[in-house]
Amino acid sequence: MSKYKKSYLSLAIIICALLVCNLFLFSKSIKPHKAKQTTNSRKQANKVQAVPATSSESTPATKDIEVTTLKCRLSWVGDVLLHDTLLRAGNAEKDQASNFDFLFQHFTNRFAKIDWPIVNMEGTMTPALKANDQFSAYPLFRSPTTLAKAMQKANVKLAVTSNNHCIDSGVSGVNSTLEALESCGIVHVGTSKSKDSKTWLIKDINGIKVGFSAWTYETVRLNGNIGINGISLPAELVGRVDSFSYESPYFEQDLKRMQDRAREMQKAGAEATVFFMHWGTEYNPQILIASQQIAQALADVDCDLIFATGPHCVQAIQSVKAKNSEHRLLSYYSVGNFVSAQQYSTGLGEPNSANIPGIAEDGLFAEVEFSKPSNSARAKISFATYQPLYCYKPASSNGGHLAQAICLVDANKQPEKVDGQMDLITASAKRTAQIMQENSVEGFNFIDPYKTDPWLKQFAIN
Repeated sequence: MSKYKKSYLSLAIIICALLVCNLFLFSKSIKPHKAKQTTNSRKQANKVQAVPATSSESTPATKDIEVTTLKCRLSWVGDVLLHDTLLRAGNAEKDQASNFDFLFQHFTNRFAKIDWPIVNMEGTMTPALKANDQFSAYPLFRSPTTLAKAMQKANVKLAVTSNNHCIDSGVSGVNSTLEALESCGIVHVGTSKSKDSKTWLIKDINGIKVGFSAWTYETVRLNGNIGINGISLPAELVGRVDSFSYESPYFEQDLKRMQDRAREMQKAGAEATVFFMHWGTEYNPQILIASQQIAQALADVDCDLIFATGPHCVQAIQSVKAKNSEHRLLSYYSVGNFVSAQQYSTGLGEPNSANIPGIAEDGLFAEVEFSKPSNSARAKISFATYQPLYCYKPASSNGGHLAQAICLVDANKQPEKVDGQMDLITASAKRTAQIMQENSVEGFNFIDPYKTDPWLKQFAIN
């Protein structure tokens, strides 16, 4: 063999060896990369990845964002309505000398466990600075501003101010009521301080943006002018009180206004929408057809929850399905009174009254929880319940009534809180059970205490 052939053979052997080595090294270099891709794919199953924009030259590392569940819990009680005997018990001769802490003494601890406790502030609060000014009750409710201080001490966060007694003290009364609440750090909804300010609000509660709007029923309009409890709405308050009419064609127009309000709040960022309605026939536990129509209209625009008052008695809790979707609204049609001097009627012989003794002393403490994933823009009701309550009214030393709302289960555990008068508590439990048997809460995680509480079970109606 010539020396040239030997040289060519040696060169070929060297080239082959180099190729084999390169192939081996290349295969080793890609194995760790494949293993890394597999690990990342498992993370995607449990976490949402934020992937920045990439170029053809490089592939930046991904960043994991953990998804959490946000929750907020609301509670709702009914009318805070100070009749004469309650004003007397609170020493309401002078504004700053009065004290109404007794109204909430059995609920302060319960409210402290809620993210946003809400009450219906029925009537007005004024400072009564003039010598001839006097506080008053029915038919025009005018209470001291110290009532707001009692709410603050009880951990109340939101007060509904749109109801049929909200203009009892005129324009100045609307203004002073809102000022009293604001001075105590309590948010209000339903009325506003000016035509330029909103009657509704959106509040971030534990990371969930909740929209609130409150409406009250009107009385018969005169020459087209809005009437609230028979009082013509002053021109200065037009646009500052959210109200609706039962009269046609105003009712149909107001349905659309309420739907537009829900959409407005949703467009403004509300992830859950809550309406407070003051409606119904006084002292009658039957739900009005008009109330059901309003609930349906709100369900159809994805409103989530209705908390209502108005009849001064309890009404059923119902689920309302939207007509054109699977969305459901939960409506507490009435939680009744919270504190008042009422029993069942004003004694005027109302033709539509159910005329049930004690019915206006009963109420509900409603609880609803909203939840949503932190990466979602929509919250849903994840839990709902209630506790029946009773307004116990022991006499004060000056001839008034120390009205104190108390949950029935709390009174059963500590009868001394109602001076041992468990016959009143038992009667209340039976009355409310009769109404709660009409509940229809399909589609919600709803806990009914008449079915779960060992003591209340005995009063349930099967």
